[in-house]
Amino acid sequence: MPVVEIKRIESAEVVFWKISEDEEYFYKNIILSEKSKTRLSKMKSQKHRLCFLAVRKILEDLGFSDDELLYEQNGKPYLTSGEKISISHSFPFAMVAVSRKQIGVDIEHISDRILRIAHKFSKKESSYISEERKVKQLTTIWCIKESLYKAYALGFLNFNKDLDVSKFNCEDKTTIASISKDGIETSYKVAFGELDDFVWTVVY
Repeated sequence: MPVVEIKRIESAEVVFWKISEDEEYFYKNIILSEKSKTRLSKMKSQKHRLCFLAVRKILEDLGFSDDELLYEQNGKPYLTSGEKISISHSFPFAMVAVSRKQIGVDIEHISDRILRIAHKFSKKESSYISEERKVKQLTTIWCIKESLYKAYALGFLNFNKDLDVSKFNCEDKTTIASISKDGIETSYKVAFGELDDFVWTVVY
């Protein structure tokens, strides 16, 4: 059986699926659109296919058909019902959020590979990083910025200059973040947490 966790964050329903099933399970339990079948046929990675299928299973469990999930030209997903949706996956986890308001989610494996892009974090963000929890905090900040990017989805954003994450501790589970673009600053609430050795974030 799948390992599923469901969180209610204000108007959003956020669902996590830990993939332990094979592809056959999903093929038997979901109805795929012709577009999805075509996309799947072009995916060489089994992990990518499994994440793709898990997202469709989550959607079906939330009451949406695969046909109701479409994508804008910039790749941002949307639902024909008008509700907002955000999707993320990092094997073995798939994550989907559906909300009445704009939302962005991300999930990332906690790994010291994040240190390779430490230069992409602002001086302000670097100033509150704890050496003992550096990898986890940097991963969380990166996750938050990915979520901001998904929530915005109106064009290019510089992760260093345009996105700001307020100071937080890993135990806080909430913080504030903002996007500053074309002289306009928009603030967002942030929820975050951990599943196994992964960090997840929700921006709303």
